[in-house]
Amino acid sequence: MTLTDLNRELHDRLLALFEDTLVAALELDFAEALALSDRLGDLLANHQLYEEAALTSLRESDQAPRGGDASLVIAEHRKLDALHADTRRVLESLVDLAKAHGPDRQRRALARHLDPILRLKHLLEHHTERETTIVYPFLDATLGDDARQALATHLASAIPSPP
Repeated sequence: MTLTDLNRELHDRLLALFEDTLVAALELDFAEALALSDRLGDLLANHQLYEEAALTSLRESDQAPRGGDASLVIAEHRKLDALHADTRRVLESLVDLAKAHGPDRQRRALARHLDPILRLKHLLEHHTERETTIVYPFLDATLGDDARQALATHLASAIPSPP
């Protein structure tokens, strides 16, 4: 299995976790949505750690595919982290609101706060496309065997089992 394949599988799980988070929120189960969001954040952080190490080594050697520069990918990671934190804050506020108010008020509050949640989805989809079509094919083609195997091992270990 290539790095590109492994990364695609991991990003499919990230997107599925986001979808599960959103579905729980739409069902007004904000505590479950928050728990799923935390799992999403953990998976994002774990994935970014090893990926950034591989990209940093390429940046130091002045290798970068067009649209896949390490600094761009890392900047997207920081933005994903910030958007995830925004989503988490929204979900926390909805958990608190649900304790004091009924379903109608909860739905309206969720409707008012969908934009920050969906920003995370949109960037995650964009980032997945960048990594799948540019970054990981480049890593497959340019990393040495040891570095490629180390990243493959990490990616494979980071992919959670399907629910």
